[in-house]
Amino acid sequence: MLPQKKQTVFQCAMCGECCTSVSIPIEKDKAAALKERDWVRERFAETGLDFLPYDPDHYELPMTDTAECVFLGEDRRCMIHAREGEALKPKECIRFPFAAVRYNGGLAYDCSSSCRTVANKLLTEFSEIVPSPTHHPVPNEEPFPEKIPVSRLKKIDGAAYERYCETITRIFSEPGISPDLALKRTAAVIRALPGKLPHDLKHPAHLPEDFRLSGWREKLVLYWSLRRPYGIINRWAVLTEGDYCDPKVFGKDPVSLKGHGSVLWDAGELDPMLNGFLHSLLRRKVMLSYNHTLEGILLLTLSACLIVRWYARTLALIQGNNEVSRGDLSMAIRLTERYYTGHQPHFLEFFRLVPGLGLPVLLLLGR
Repeated sequence: MLPQKKQTVFQCAMCGECCTSVSIPIEKDKAAALKERDWVRERFAETGLDFLPYDPDHYELPMTDTAECVFLGEDRRCMIHAREGEALKPKECIRFPFAAVRYNGGLAYDCSSSCRTVANKLLTEFSEIVPSPTHHPVPNEEPFPEKIPVSRLKKIDGAAYERYCETITRIFSEPGISPDLALKRTAAVIRALPGKLPHDLKHPAHLPEDFRLSGWREKLVLYWSLRRPYGIINRWAVLTEGDYCDPKVFGKDPVSLKGHGSVLWDAGELDPMLNGFLHSLLRRKVMLSYNHTLEGILLLTLSACLIVRWYARTLALIQGNNEVSRGDLSMAIRLTERYYTGHQPHFLEFFRLVPGLGLPVLLLLGR
């Protein structure tokens, strides 16, 4: 069985945010059963919407003009749940914000930071977030690997992986540590696997000092990573602080990035929340179930760190503020999780499939 560890029980705030701006698949048999209900037919007739093709086994829940699920009621509650219970809800909705893997004779949970409650309140506790007794997330059908891949050429056993998880938790929860230093120390820990990991991480002589990516490296990652609905124009805007267009995130009008680099970041206030998000990414067991490597997850997390900071500063800039607030950072984390690290398969697949990720990791972290 899983060893007893620090856990935080999740309680849904019923905000309805998870029902917005997301493509949610629903099983075809559930969609067929719902279309037999009079209230569903009335809802579709009222909105002019219907289930959309998704894949051979699923439809997609349609979204309204306000980017909300057609079944999200005015009271911010799910109409399907209110009228039919969980039986006809999509599997993704039943288990959100959780994914689960069978691990060491029990279930281990990953929790999505696109959930407002998670991003605002739970990340800084650096503990496993678990469902409440009344919540039953659907276990991931993919088996957790017996040997955990560190890189394309190296694997470790479960005991070494547990030591790795405990070590990075100590790193990221250390008071006053910056996200940059925490990531660099994590890189050093990954390079040490499967050997003996350091126990005293506060002042170890052999671990690197603080660092920041240089401007060109940071912009290079953002140039490649950020959503760019208008292609090369947006790429150029990231490099030159021009006008950036992303109607799905910022609305139809372009966002001027002038002065973006000068927006202030209060490390004492903001770093613990960002550290909590990065820590949650590095410990995601579901990604290992899909054959990601620890090295690839590290590079994914480094990219996410830069994306979150970029979004947070952009959100502050839009509001005419010269300093990032906790609200800006929380929204930036949720956007990054929604459009990159949690629900965007193309972004995730890059870090899983591209061979030789060790070289860019060492380049970006300045070994």
